[in-house]
Amino acid sequence: MKRLLLLAATALAPALAHAQSTYPYGVPYYPTYGSPNSVQMQVLQVGLNLEDITDEGEDRFTEAGDSDTIGVAATRWSGDDANGDRIDLHYQKAWRPFAGSRARLLLDIPISALTVDHESGTAYLGSVNLGLEIPLKSNWTLTPRVAYGQADAPDGFSGNGELAAASVTSRYRIAQIGRGDLVIGDMVGYTSTVRTGLNSQPFWGGPDTNWAFRNGIAYQLPLETRLFGRQASFRISYVNTELTGDFVGYSMINEVAANIGVRLREANAKTNSDLLRFGVLYTWADNYKALTLTLGYRF
Repeated sequence: MKRLLLLAATALAPALAHAQSTYPYGVPYYPTYGSPNSVQMQVLQVGLNLEDITDEGEDRFTEAGDSDTIGVAATRWSGDDANGDRIDLHYQKAWRPFAGSRARLLLDIPISALTVDHESGTAYLGSVNLGLEIPLKSNWTLTPRVAYGQADAPDGFSGNGELAAASVTSRYRIAQIGRGDLVIGDMVGYTSTVRTGLNSQPFWGGPDTNWAFRNGIAYQLPLETRLFGRQASFRISYVNTELTGDFVGYSMINEVAANIGVRLREANAKTNSDLLRFGVLYTWADNYKALTLTLGYRF
């Protein structure tokens, strides 16, 4: 009997080792955490977003700071012998909730649909993110934020999951570097898988927690040339995300983005309202790369 058990364990060892290396860690389409296409990455990108063309500093807290933003993005990604697509929709509401205060409440609701070429079905990811943007100085803001997200995925994606997160983000603007402004962004976040009963998780194995450090720079400047006959501005950014704590397959993720914004009303050229923007984002990590096309409208 012992000999049979030993032979069975020996036969199963390679399969178990393979499963441990690919499920759920290291899978680029694992939807809850640890991958560039996960709810975890979704909430971290909300926590520090340096892609958007927007006013930095004092103008963020004028009447124009009350705004709605609708964004859509299409991504083609590949990694670890898998390829797929992702469609993202993002709504943000920014407003000043307290009379006499210059702070802004930020509500972000991103939703993603994720597909894999060799898997049937679609995984749906979504989160609710609430932050309070506080002006420490005219060129420096601090934003604490909390988030809750879910992944509703077929079995081929490793199933459903829930995630809770908290973060603090700093944005610091250095004005008049050449003709533009330099923005330095830093974020510290904490994420944990949770089980609230709001979705089914048949393979729940307890919480997986990570500390996230997301840092980057962006440079934005007005363009001398006009686009569609309107005033335009250009922004380029780089952001690095590092995950520590429980093991994940992608602990270091890099993003480079370029973005062009167009003012739709010249009378509001000094505000951040009525802004149409087009952009491209390239994301890479070990054994992973993705190209994203973005379109957004702020009003």
